[in-house]
Amino acid sequence: MVVNANYSSFFALNPFPSWVYDPSSLQLMDVNQAALDLFGFQREVFLGLNLRDLICVEECASFLNAHDEVKEFGVNACLGVFTHRKHTGGSVRLEIHVHKVETDGRCCFAVTGRDVTQQESSELRLRDFEEKLKALSAMAKIGYWRMEADGVNVYWTDEVYRIFGKNKDRVELNFDRLAQSIHPDDREMVDRERDAVFAGERELDVVFRIILDEGGVKWVYAIGRLERSDNGTPIACEGTVQDITEQKGLELRMARISEELRKSEHRFKAVQEISPDGFSLLRPCRDKNGKVVDFTWIFQNKAIEKINGIDSNEIVGRNLLELFPSHRETPLFSSYVEVANSGVSKIMEEVYAGDLVSTPTWLRIVVVPLAGDIAILSQNITDQKVAQEKLRASEAKYRTIFDIASVGIAQADPRTGRITLVNSYYETITGYSQAELYAMNFKELTHPDDRQRDWEIYSKAARGEAEYKNEKRYVRKDGSIVWVRLHVVFVRDEEGAPILSVAICEEITERKTYEQQLLALNDSLKKYAHELEQSNAELEQFAFITSHDLQEPLRMISSFMDQLKRKYGDQLDEKANQYIHFASDGAKRMKRIVVDLLEYSRAGKCEDSIEYVDLAELVADYQLLRRKVMSDKFVKLNVAKLPTVKCCKAPLIQALHCLLDNAINYSKPGESPVISIQSAELEGYWEISISDQGIGIAPENHERIFVIFQRLNNQQEYAGTGIGLSIAKKQVESWGGKIRVESTLGEGSTFYFTIPKG
Repeated sequence: MVVNANYSSFFALNPFPSWVYDPSSLQLMDVNQAALDLFGFQREVFLGLNLRDLICVEECASFLNAHDEVKEFGVNACLGVFTHRKHTGGSVRLEIHVHKVETDGRCCFAVTGRDVTQQESSELRLRDFEEKLKALSAMAKIGYWRMEADGVNVYWTDEVYRIFGKNKDRVELNFDRLAQSIHPDDREMVDRERDAVFAGERELDVVFRIILDEGGVKWVYAIGRLERSDNGTPIACEGTVQDITEQKGLELRMARISEELRKSEHRFKAVQEISPDGFSLLRPCRDKNGKVVDFTWIFQNKAIEKINGIDSNEIVGRNLLELFPSHRETPLFSSYVEVANSGVSKIMEEVYAGDLVSTPTWLRIVVVPLAGDIAILSQNITDQKVAQEKLRASEAKYRTIFDIASVGIAQADPRTGRITLVNSYYETITGYSQAELYAMNFKELTHPDDRQRDWEIYSKAARGEAEYKNEKRYVRKDGSIVWVRLHVVFVRDEEGAPILSVAICEEITERKTYEQQLLALNDSLKKYAHELEQSNAELEQFAFITSHDLQEPLRMISSFMDQLKRKYGDQLDEKANQYIHFASDGAKRMKRIVVDLLEYSRAGKCEDSIEYVDLAELVADYQLLRRKVMSDKFVKLNVAKLPTVKCCKAPLIQALHCLLDNAINYSKPGESPVISIQSAELEGYWEISISDQGIGIAPENHERIFVIFQRLNNQQEYAGTGIGLSIAKKQVESWGGKIRVESTLGEGSTFYFTIPKG
């Protein structure tokens, strides 16, 4: 049926599926073995088919339109890529090339199909990984931009618009508009860095502020670089920008990692177009012994020209080794010789031809014996190989980041919630293995009490109505409960429908436990504070009423004792007068105790406003108030320079009086008291000291003297109620100060108390 023997042989041995059909009826007329192997038909069955029986129904109309154009204009052409049905029920994607042939005296179309199923699958996987990398980039909130060398083609990601506070639908970004957003104080620095980048001195690496349209200010971190060709000519300028307002001043290591992710995404651009297959004919050159020593070029098509870079007019008639001397020692040349000698076709799936041509090139080569010559079909698979290498690198990088993350990461089907991918840390959080999780819905992990609310939040986020950020409980495999915090982002198709959800999961059980304990403690403290406040109020009321009720009978006792002594004192003996004295003295001491008790109950409260108080004036007022006592006991008071402090005045007066009264009262018998008052300025507070040369205090009693009613001496020797130092301690502590004593028995004492500054 074919025109000549050479063509028939080439058609039959062509490793690419080929067939011939009538352009008018679309009836199949001839087929080679490669097509029969691909489709799974017997030859007789195949030739009984119409072309419509092979083309997928949905694509039949498109195929016929392309067929009609070729039929009308009569040109050889590539019709496109179409889905063909196999005899087994499967399908295969073929790129269809047609050319006119004369068969039995009539014009027919010969078809050569190239299987692009794997290529399209690789492209689909690349797009899938691009979407995943874009999702990770969006989570990292890093904007990416790129400007080609022509200055016209500019690309911005949505994140750049968000960072600069621009509405993508209303504002078209350009470099001038972005420059206007830079803070005036930072513009000169940014311009200087930009000029250095364009001058090739360094890459862009700068932190600066931007002013938003509403007046707010953000800190951003920008990096970028010039992309150059092999000869140093700028190709494009690209970079990233990140909002670092919250983490300003922190290490920029995470920004570097995010930039690497952006670079990985950049590597996964669109898959490059596949070049048309090449075809060439070589004739063996033999020596006198019949050994093949070289090959003469007979024919090559345009595709081969693109590979070897030599015009067909210059190459035809010349020898292979003349043009490519290094070819002799390659496995490819040995294969040519083998086919020429054996007459058996040979297929080489991946041949690196970069050493033979000017650019790195990978080829799929089929060598076929053809009437004493060899025909070489060369399919350029360089783009496919590069895409595969990038895909493997990206998969490895994505998997590495995915597996080593210090948080749980899980992917799920947004329609069903079925888990499709997890990292090892997510297994640790849930207690389930990877295989077990893949058989589960994430709702099954969620605590029953949290499921309804969590699914509502998830569904709302899937519809794009809100962002998913939630804290909930997981039920682990062993039945234990863990708290987790999740942030979920959705990968969407071109129409905005969610096709994948990616969840970042962090266990927060310990934090939640602390929160619950803190809430319980706060409730307990509030209850305790209320009870204490109520108790203090009742105690103060009790002290007031008690002191008032006790003073009345004491006044009566004192009054009647005085009347008894005045009217009947000369009629009573000495013993009776002594009893009257004891009763009057006891009543007076009791009254003093009641008064001191009332003062103690009121101590620690400041009902006046805080003011600046000059301590020197307080000491002068004390000397005036106690001038009789100080004169009677010949008290010598040495006062150093004292500060002016900010506090409540009344408590400070009472604390100072109690300590000075104590120093005078407990002086050595027969000696004039010598008292010194000094101050020391320390970090955050003033320390006031009152020293005496009195009877002193034993070390074991240094704490006891501040306890109410704790007297160390006999009432007849030293007057007092044992409450004064307790009042002083309570007043000092009321303003946040501390009080202590340093003393040696028989040598005197020094009391220290502090007053906070400010």
